[in-house]
Amino acid sequence: MSDYSRGVEAASFVYKETINEYAKENAKLRELVDELYPLADYGAMNASELDRAHDLMRELGIEVDA
Repeated sequence: MSDYSRGVEAASFVYKETINEYAKENAKLRELVDELYPLADYGAMNASELDRAHDLMRELGIEVDA
């Protein structure tokens, strides 16, 4: 195996590990937001804040009714 191939293999491993860590963090964040969402004080949020919160939740893969 060439040095280049070993470098590509090592980089691929690092990238895969990084992606896996981000996926784990994302799953924790989705779970937290999903639990906290029903507790939010919607009366204290203006329409643009609520829309932004819904957009962020959708980006995390959480279904919201709005």
